[in-house]
Amino acid sequence: MPIEDMIYTRLSATTALTDLVSTRIYPLVRPQDSVNPAVVYWRVSNPILFSFSTEDEISYPRFQFDCFAGTFSSARAVARQVKNSIDRWGTSTGIPQIIRSDVVNEFDDYDPELDIYQSIVEAIIYHSTT
Repeated sequence: MPIEDMIYTRLSATTALTDLVSTRIYPLVRPQDSVNPAVVYWRVSNPILFSFSTEDEISYPRFQFDCFAGTFSSARAVARQVKNSIDRWGTSTGIPQIIRSDVVNEFDDYDPELDIYQSIVEAIIYHSTT
């Protein structure tokens, strides 16, 4: 299963998050006609570590989670639930196996043309690729 699908499954299974955004969790692009609040996630980078003693590969992509809402406090509330869902996440089995996820950055933004607040969470998700 691709890591993006695992992220979607994780976020959509987080009741405190879906209470805020319902099913409005999107990979890469938010549909133009979507309503707020919503979450868009995408891979920012994808470094890979290779083990020379085994055939193991560990990927540690950085993902950005853009949390959109009509108010600053709502955007922050959505971001808090994304952070709670993703930070320190791990799985014990599966390919890829999520070894660990760490939230590494948070910041806010505002688009005056669209009148949309945005709270952004960045996480590094360490996982096996083989």
